[in-house]
Amino acid sequence: MSGFADTDGNRFPGDFTLAASDPAVQPTPAQQAYLGMLASLLDWLALLNPAQARFGVEKGTLRTRVAQDLRTDAQNFIAGRLDAETAFQNVLISKGRYLEGHDAFDRPLFEVKLDPETGLANDLRIEVAAGEIEPGKAQLLSAVTATLTVLRSVHDQQKRRKSGIAEEILNRYVTKLRGVSRVGLQGNQAALAMDELLALQRDYFALQAPRVKTRYVTMLFLLAASFAAILLSAYFYVAWHDIGATHPVLGRFLMDHKQFLLLAAGAAIGTWLSFSSRSVTLTFNDLGALEGRLRGAFFLILFATGFTVVIGLLFTTGAISVGLGNLESARLGHGSISLLIGIFCGLSERGLATAVSGRAATFVQGVGGTV
Repeated sequence: MSGFADTDGNRFPGDFTLAASDPAVQPTPAQQAYLGMLASLLDWLALLNPAQARFGVEKGTLRTRVAQDLRTDAQNFIAGRLDAETAFQNVLISKGRYLEGHDAFDRPLFEVKLDPETGLANDLRIEVAAGEIEPGKAQLLSAVTATLTVLRSVHDQQKRRKSGIAEEILNRYVTKLRGVSRVGLQGNQAALAMDELLALQRDYFALQAPRVKTRYVTMLFLLAASFAAILLSAYFYVAWHDIGATHPVLGRFLMDHKQFLLLAAGAAIGTWLSFSSRSVTLTFNDLGALEGRLRGAFFLILFATGFTVVIGLLFTTGAISVGLGNLESARLGHGSISLLIGIFCGLSERGLATAVSGRAATFVQGVGGTV
């Protein structure tokens, strides 16, 4: 469109002016509205000083990009490819785009909210906006998330046991966790918030650790006692019932090997004694992993009884012979001796794998002719 021209400005990168190039040109009302709105927006952009603000470089780049879009529309208007009404609307859109981007930079990276149920805080929602996260805040965010996981896990365990105080405890500590998050994530006190978070963890640990530890030791005892009870019941059933009357081969096999049931029962008891004599040291993160620890204990007892049976086979076949005072492994057929050897193996469950694998290695080397 002839009669209009754009000229470079020097107020900021991308600045320019658009005006009639010929004094004889009389802009229409729509053109006057466009020229006035464009000049007003460019003047407003020129008054901003993003270099002194947070994310100054990014805000300056955003201003330049918006000015370049305005310049492109102005050139299309001059060439007649864009009418004044559409160009006017594009100026408004460009202003809105700049304000949206500008506000996004000023918006906090983290927005911490409570996610309530039944009037009590039971969860914490942390929304992360776009932007670069400072290392201290990233570390705090990870620690807050891990702490919330422990709080929720312990709460779920207590809720399954229908503990009446579970909701109140969770509400109290999630509310405290929100306060810590606001200080360090929404604010700029990440180091202080981390100290407060560690204090919160110590406070929660002091409250919950005795309950968790007692339940852990109790469940471990019940697990070992169940193993021993099943194995002892099987031993007495074999000893007191004449299975050979109806199943001669099976009855003879069970009678010849019933001492292995006592060995395994003793190993379960010994493993429990070994565990109870240790100092069960829990950390804050362990509070939320109790069920995993119990599953590990189950497999440990299974492991101890299995290796004890292997050791019993070594004794009965004469592969090894061990004596302690008048106690001899060759007399494994005696009930009390079998039970005692099993208990010894359970007490030393940490060394069972090494002992058995050492004997197995010696045997295999002998087969290979190296010894």
